[in-house]
Amino acid sequence: MDLIYPEFHDRFGAFLRSLDGRRVVVISHARPDGDCIGSEVALARVLRTLGIDAICANPDPVPRRIQFAVGDTPLVNFANLPEGNLTAIYVDCADQGRAGKDFKARFPAPFANIDHHLSNAG
Repeated sequence: MDLIYPEFHDRFGAFLRSLDGRRVVVISHARPDGDCIGSEVALARVLRTLGIDAICANPDPVPRRIQFAVGDTPLVNFANLPEGNLTAIYVDCADQGRAGKDFKARFPAPFANIDHHLSNAG
């Protein structure tokens, strides 16, 4: 099987290895849509498959029409985030402000931001 984006293969592998032993929260933007939930859930599932403790968190509920994509992936709102040290990874957010002030205040310096928007300065 050919790799998709082979230039990122080694870098993404190193990124995944750097998360070993961490408790990860994958955060996405307010008013979640399909690419938001899809990317968030996919990353959390990859991490959990690798044995990394990962959950998803959103500032707003998942719309009913895309709830099927969540399945059994743990997804919480800000008020239900676990206590303690969490490693934040933002997805589908040009900056962490898109997730709202509560998330931005708790995780002002995310471990990573995986995003496809041209407005993302990182």
